[in-house]
Amino acid sequence: MHFFNPVHKMKLLEIVRALETDADTLAAVVEVGKRMRKEVVVIKEAPASSQPHQRMMATKPSTCSRKASPQPKTSTSLKLA
Repeated sequence: MHFFNPVHKMKLLEIVRALETDADTLAAVVEVGKRMRKEVVVIKEAPASSQPHQRMMATKPSTCSRKASPQPKTSTSLKLA
């Protein structure tokens, strides 16, 4: 089961079916996901199929990092209304 963050807001739940996963186990996991009110998607196990967003972040420049924003200029003489 692969949840997407933030879990409480994202409806998608990815179920990765391994080669050894039987139909009863898959059905049980899908049912659990539906009871959690998630949109369940079943995918087959494949090399590097798990967490594609982490692979993307590892191969591309970070989109999450931010440069420090300049500090706002402050005035020592403030006029209050």
